[in-house]
Amino acid sequence: ARATGDITICTETISKAADKPGIFVGMLMHELGHTLLELWGLPGADNEDMADEFAVQFLMRLNGGSGLVREFAEFFASGNPWLEARAIIQRGDRHTISTQRVRNLQSWTRNASELVQRWNRLIYPNMTDEALRSIIARPSQYDDRGLAESELRKRGTLQLSR
Repeated sequence: ARATGDITICTETISKAADKPGIFVGMLMHELGHTLLELWGLPGADNEDMADEFAVQFLMRLNGGSGLVREFAEFFASGNPWLEARAIIQRGDRHTISTQRVRNLQSWTRNASELVQRWNRLIYPNMTDEALRSIIARPSQYDDRGLAESELRKRGTLQLSR
């Protein structure tokens, strides 16, 4: 249901993540990544690694971001790569094998600033003027004030207060 923006997460997954917010929010953001890329008409909506990247860049923006990503990675670390490889061969599953997903999540966390800046270039053009003004007024660690200003300038809605 990516075209509508609907996201469904099974109750089994929710129960596994009950005491681990990094798992739940990571999975939710993974699915939101698929959905937003589709709704924005950008390439990669069906790419599992891009959805994982989206989840990591979102988690890193939160308080305790690297810890949340660590929880998300721990979920995958418990996977069985042999069964996953078999599923890929038999059913053509597009997800990366868990052990590689863990390595990807760790790498993206180590290079969080670069990852988030790359995603800012995709996200900011799809943000509201109000959200971009909020970034300009109170940028967080991973926000790009100049990019937000540039986007508002393109729209003709940049209003800097003196």
